[in-house]
Amino acid sequence: MKIAYEQNNDIQEFMAQEREELEEENRSLVRELKLVNMIIKHFVPIQEVAAIQHRLEFDEGFDDWI
Repeated sequence: MKIAYEQNNDIQEFMAQEREELEEENRSLVRELKLVNMIIKHFVPIQEVAAIQHRLEFDEGFDDWI
Protein backbone atom coordinates (compact mmCIF):
# COMPACT_ATOMS: atom_id res chain seq x y z
CA MET A 1 0.00 0.00 0.00
CA LYS A 2 2.82 2.39 0.87
CA ILE A 3 4.51 1.73 -2.48
CA ALA A 4 1.29 2.51 -4.36
CA TYR A 5 0.88 5.73 -2.36
CA GLU A 6 4.47 6.79 -3.16
CA GLN A 7 4.01 5.95 -6.84
CA ASN A 8 0.81 8.01 -6.87
CA ASN A 9 2.66 10.95 -5.31
CA ASP A 10 5.46 10.60 -7.86
CA ILE A 11 2.95 10.62 -10.69
CA GLN A 12 1.17 13.65 -9.25
CA GLU A 13 4.47 15.53 -8.88
CA PHE A 14 5.43 14.65 -12.45
CA MET A 15 2.05 15.81 -13.77
CA ALA A 16 2.28 19.07 -11.79
CA GLN A 17 5.74 19.74 -13.21
CA GLU A 18 4.54 18.97 -16.74
CA ARG A 19 1.57 21.29 -16.28
CA GLU A 20 3.83 24.10 -15.04
CA GLU A 21 6.15 23.65 -18.04
CA LEU A 22 3.20 23.73 -20.44
CA GLU A 23 1.79 26.83 -18.75
CA GLU A 24 5.17 28.58 -19.04
CA GLU A 25 5.45 27.61 -22.70
CA ASN A 26 1.93 28.93 -23.26
CA ARG A 27 2.79 32.25 -21.56
CA SER A 28 5.91 32.52 -23.70
CA LEU A 29 3.95 31.88 -26.90
CA VAL A 30 1.32 34.44 -25.91
CA ARG A 31 4.05 37.06 -25.31
CA GLU A 32 5.62 36.26 -28.68
CA LEU A 33 2.25 36.49 -30.44
CA LYS A 34 1.52 39.85 -28.81
CA LEU A 35 4.92 41.13 -29.95
CA VAL A 36 4.39 39.97 -33.52
CA ASN A 37 0.91 41.51 -33.59
CA MET A 38 2.28 44.79 -32.24
CA ILE A 39 5.03 44.84 -34.88
CA ILE A 40 2.51 44.14 -37.64
CA LYS A 41 0.14 46.81 -36.32
CA HIS A 42 2.84 49.49 -36.18
CA PHE A 43 5.07 48.66 -39.15
CA VAL A 44 3.03 46.86 -41.83
CA PRO A 45 0.59 48.92 -43.88
CA ILE A 46 -3.07 48.00 -43.36
CA GLN A 47 -3.53 47.35 -47.08
CA GLU A 48 -0.67 44.84 -47.05
CA VAL A 49 -2.10 43.02 -44.03
CA ALA A 50 -5.50 42.84 -45.75
CA ALA A 51 -3.91 41.52 -48.96
CA ILE A 52 -2.02 38.81 -47.05
CA GLN A 53 -5.12 37.79 -45.09
CA HIS A 54 -7.10 37.59 -48.33
CA ARG A 55 -4.54 35.15 -49.80
CA LEU A 56 -4.37 32.92 -46.71
CA GLU A 57 -5.78 29.44 -46.97
CA PHE A 58 -5.92 26.74 -44.28
CA ASP A 59 -4.37 23.41 -45.32
CA GLU A 60 -5.80 20.60 -43.20
CA GLY A 61 -3.07 18.25 -44.44
CA PHE A 62 -0.42 20.42 -42.84
CA ASP A 63 -2.79 21.72 -40.15
CA ASP A 64 -1.49 25.20 -40.87
CA TRP A 65 -2.15 28.35 -42.84
CA ILE A 66 -0.46 28.63 -46.24
